Amino acid sequence: MSATERPPLVFDANVLIDFLNADDELLTAVVRTIGPVHVPVPVLNEVETLDEARCGALGLDVVMPTLREIDAASTPSGRLSFADRTCLTLSHQRGWTCVTNERALRNACKAAGVPVARGLRLLICLVEAGAIGTNRAEAAALAMHASNPHGIPADVLDEFRRLLRALSG
Repeated sequence: MSATERPPLVFDANVLIDFLNADDELLTAVVRTIGPVHVPVPVLNEVETLDEARCGALGLDVVMPTLREIDAASTPSGRLSFADRTCLTLSHQRGWTCVTNERALRNACKAAGVPVARGLRLLICLVEAGAIGTNRAEAAALAMHASNPHGIPADVLDEFRRLLRALSG
């Protein structure tokens, strides 16, 4: 994903929580620089520190899935929660990129031919676009890793830092 494409994005709960815990202003930077960020209502319901008003202030678009989309997401699938299946369904049916750090959802997106990206990839896009510096990106990534080491394991963080060094060098 390049920062110039402006793809519509749908965030799952873990990525929203990572950004909110690390530097919530980066969500606004993503919207301004990379593309619109959609938050399905089932995802919003999983994030205790976020409501519709705060979404609006950050530039995030809260979306209610259609009945057809809810029906499609209601079918159990492996380890995916209803909110995860909603992200997958919306991405598939609306042509959005799913942003998640969850392995099961990333794999399901790949299997369905849905574009998928990790939350840290968006930080790289922000740096590439000149919206933030490498120091801010690294600080955010370290904070995300500290609060979510399972979703952002050390090897993923190391690869992110290698990409950042390549951008600054």
